[in-house]
Amino acid sequence: MDMLMPMPAEDLKIRLSQVGNPVIEVPAPLQSEGVISSSDLKVKYNVEVTINRPESIVEIVVTMAYLRGQGVLFSGHLTTCFEVVNLASFITAEGGGGEFRLESDFLPMLISIAFSTTRGYFVRELADSALAPYPFPMITMDNIKKRTSYQLL
Repeated sequence: MDMLMPMPAEDLKIRLSQVGNPVIEVPAPLQSEGVISSSDLKVKYNVEVTINRPESIVEIVVTMAYLRGQGVLFSGHLTTCFEVVNLASFITAEGGGGEFRLESDFLPMLISIAFSTTRGYFVRELADSALAPYPFPMITMDNIKKRTSYQLL
């Protein structure tokens, strides 16, 4: 029986391989009816992580939106891809429900990079809009984790 032995964390090699083009579902308004204040805005976000073992790629899609009342003022997402050398050697599948365990906890770092990259892209997207004074806020990793889903391929 051939068993994969976990690799030590110091053997972890990761490369940012691609930042896709931002996809804007709802563009920000150029002008606002009335004054927008930060207290009017609600931030909505989520993170989808796809771990592709056969291709040694982690793909992270970050979606961000600004809501005001029941209306969406802006919504978009950005995909960031990372190559992880020998990714499968860091993953142990558990059970049949898609659950897994990582031998090295590198996902929070990748999620943080993808989230920050998306924030930066959207600062540029909002630059000439009514939302320009309101870049997406920094959000703690604990809160981001609560809105993160995972898929293991």
